[in-house]
Amino acid sequence: LPVGVAQTVEFDRKLTDAEWERIVADLRETFEAQGVLQQQGSLRQWTNGNLQALLEPTATGQRLRMRTVKGNAPVLIGGGMFVFTAASAVLATAFATGVGHDTGLVASILVTMTSGAGLFGWGAVGLPGWARRRQQQMDQIAERAALMARSMPDDL
Repeated sequence: LPVGVAQTVEFDRKLTDAEWERIVADLRETFEAQGVLQQQGSLRQWTNGNLQALLEPTATGQRLRMRTVKGNAPVLIGGGMFVFTAASAVLATAFATGVGHDTGLVASILVTMTSGAGLFGWGAVGLPGWARRRQQQMDQIAERAALMARSMPDDL
């Protein structure tokens, strides 16, 4: 399941401050997020939770790397699998030890298993659509940034 999405665009020159600011404005508008700007030497970044845009030097210019992860997906999917598996083991133990005839016990274990499956489903079902949307957004930002870098004069 796609819990993370990334996109990279290479520039054959160093971007100007104005170009980086336009990219940040595009990120903020596209993702509807203020985010936090940081700079360490020639490294620049914009982050908003799990969403990151990094502007890094390369041998011939700079690279914009965007990436994000669906933060709650691993917890929901992993937690759901754990609950389902643990409840299945308890159910198997109940039958192996001869208490599987207790319908109240079996019913409560089945409810727990269903809850685990529900957590898994809740975490997994929306992932493909989320990943497609985020990839589309990053692709569009990358296209606009590349176009901007090609059309602006180097001496701005």
